[in-house]
Amino acid sequence: ARMTQVPGFPFATKNVALYAAVRGEIDIMPLAAKLQVAGAVTALPVPVAGHALTFAVFDAQSVFETGAFDIPVPQDRAQTVNPDILFIPCL
Repeated sequence: ARMTQVPGFPFATKNVALYAAVRGEIDIMPLAAKLQVAGAVTALPVPVAGHALTFAVFDAQSVFETGAFDIPVPQDRAQTVNPDILFIPCL
């Protein structure tokens, strides 16, 4: 099914954690854009050795840098959320 056909889409009042595609993973940034337009808060995981995983908020204006494991993360990681919904790559 297409993501936009899932009941409850666009999850407008939810904190949605996505992932930044690397090494051939499916690019879900078009989904992120649709969620943001619909009012959802989108976030990406920020892995830091020795710390709990946090989820940094990002939007269409966010600038990214390469983080741990060569994963793109938002440069501005001041605002974090606890996600209600997680999208994860399945290999």
